[in-house]
Amino acid sequence: MSTVTGGVSAVTVTSAAEVNLLSLASGTAGELGTKVVRQWALSVETDNEITVRVYKRVGPNVAEVIVSALTSTVTAATPLIIEQANNATYAIRVTGQATATDATVNCDFYGTSSLP
Repeated sequence: MSTVTGGVSAVTVTSAAEVNLLSLASGTAGELGTKVVRQWALSVETDNEITVRVYKRVGPNVAEVIVSALTSTVTAATPLIIEQANNATYAIRVTGQATATDATVNCDFYGTSSLP
């Protein structure tokens, strides 16, 4: 079984631009390679309202595309969890953007190659 993990802790998200919420093995934030993943879960919590967007790339030839159906508003009172199974993808990127007030955000991503 292969796994892919990523995320950030206590990242400041502003309203000026989207901020990447997945960290790479190098420690930089950005797109997370998910070629071995068949199912995944994403959890986001914040202290102020933010918009979370999920982008997917299904191969090396076409740029990432936003998955509009997964765009979510997250507040301090309603943390977000998204779970996807039988969902192949080449890479994933998750961003957060504050609605108005800057927010401190935590994010976890866990993907696995095998279904239970």
